[in-house]
Amino acid sequence: MPSELKNLYIYFLNLNLKDIKDNLEYTLQMDLRIFTFVRFVWFMLKWELLFCFLFLNN
Repeated sequence: MPSELKNLYIYFLNLNLKDIKDNLEYTLQMDLRIFTFVRFVWFMLKWELLFCFLFLNN
């Protein structure tokens, strides 16, 4: 009986670790998407400000 319990415990532990790993990968993927989006918005904003500055000065 203890050995069966031990196997069951190991099985659940592995399941849990797999879950954590999948969640972590998903979170990192989302972070990367958000980071890319923010970088893109910042890039567009920078150019917009630059053009406004150039056209307003002329």
